[in-house]
This record gives sequence, structure tokens and C-alpha cells, in this order.
Amino acid sequence: MGLIISSYGAGHPNYPYYDPSEGFSSGFNTDKTQIYCKFYCVKYLSEYIIDGVYYTIPVTFYVNGGNIYPGT
Repeated sequence: MGLIISSYGAGHPNYPYYDPSEGFSSGFNTDKTQIYCKFYCVKYLSEYIIDGVYYTIPVTFYVNGGNIYPGT
């Protein structure tokens, strides 16, 4: 499953900016109380300049009582 962002870094108000246009993956733990996401990003140093490195940013969300909370 890919995440497509068509604007890339152009016009973003703050730099550096991590653009998740390189993709996205996700999964659950066995009892479905945690959601694991990985965003595959490029880092924009300015509007048209990237640093040439691809980054993986992992995020975990916790599910409890019908709500989803970000992990630390």
C-alpha cells in the first residue's frame, strides 16, 4: 500500500520537511491493540533540495476503549 503525495516539498512553510511520498507500511500486533506504521520519506532542506537520504520513520499507535493514541 503506497501513500502518494503529489505536492512533494514545494511550498511547504517549514524546512527541513519529511515528505512521506516514498511509501507507507502498517501492521497490527496479535491482539490488535497496537498499530505499527512506517513512513518512508525524503527530507527536503528547501523547496527543491533534498539531502539524498531516504528515511524510515516508525510510529506506534495504541488502541483502547474505541480510541487510538499515538505511542512514544
